[in-house]
Amino acid sequence: MEGVTAEPFDRDKGLPLVICPTTAGADVETLIRWCRDHSEELEAAILKHGAVLFRGYGVGSHDRLVQFRDAIVKKSLDYVDGNSPRTKLENRIYTTTEYPQDQEISMHNELSYSSSWPKRLYLCCVTAAETGGETPIADCRRIVKALRPETAEAFSRQRVRYVRNLHDGVGVGPSWQDTFETEDRGEVESFCNAGKIDFRWKEDGGLWLSQLGHGITTHPTTGEKIWFNQVDQFHPTNLPPEVCEYLTFEYEGQEEDLPMWSCFEDGTHIPLDVYEEIRRVNRAESVYAPWEAGDLAVVDNMMCMHGRNHFTGPRKILITLS
Repeated sequence: MEGVTAEPFDRDKGLPLVICPTTAGADVETLIRWCRDHSEELEAAILKHGAVLFRGYGVGSHDRLVQFRDAIVKKSLDYVDGNSPRTKLENRIYTTTEYPQDQEISMHNELSYSSSWPKRLYLCCVTAAETGGETPIADCRRIVKALRPETAEAFSRQRVRYVRNLHDGVGVGPSWQDTFETEDRGEVESFCNAGKIDFRWKEDGGLWLSQLGHGITTHPTTGEKIWFNQVDQFHPTNLPPEVCEYLTFEYEGQEEDLPMWSCFEDGTHIPLDVYEEIRRVNRAESVYAPWEAGDLAVVDNMMCMHGRNHFTGPRKILITLS
């Protein structure tokens, strides 16, 4: 590509494609011009590699991320129906998930459990962690091929059912107000009806949700078979062993009352060894490219899963969706 160097960070897995300017003094305006002049090449690169990391353009602030997005992206999205704690800033910019820094965030496709999800994720690094803090990514095409044939067949044959119990402001996990960015029950009901989400208001003011998502599907542009879900993230085995053991005992036979639960579309439980297999494959396929301040990553949300490594020191990564 003219005016840049472009090499995969991990040559074996082919991602992310790291693009750097070949001349000094590059900034966000330089990047915008390059993306406009090479839009077809950039789109092809994202579809081939799943993710592109722009380095050396200084996109390390809220305002510069907004500047890039508004120049390149046709429409940005809110994080409505999101299930992780984050702060909404101005102009549809969000902090990334605000879990304690000693915790990892497991691999997932953003909002893959929801009735609608973003096509692309745009993440910029304001402050890189002292150690760790990478946003690992994994190619969903490779994940399908790495799974046992019987596991891939099961998730191709049936969709996944995700169940959530959202509290009314006090409790474990997110509230329905934070999840849907509103205090209006009518807005929540309209969203659920439009997205074919089963819902039920509970006596304690909380909200029960049940919705269907893909297991394995095809990419809408390339037609390639992809792993597209976060089924293991919704199961108690994703939690620390002592918490998983407690929840399994307390909710035995009443799994749909758990804060989060996943199973197959017909209600069949997914075997525990399958959850273990999914996590094992996700870890094996993950690529950990360290962040540098000013980095901008563009991720195809259906082609790539992502997560977060634990870290030390200050870390600030911002995200916007389209």
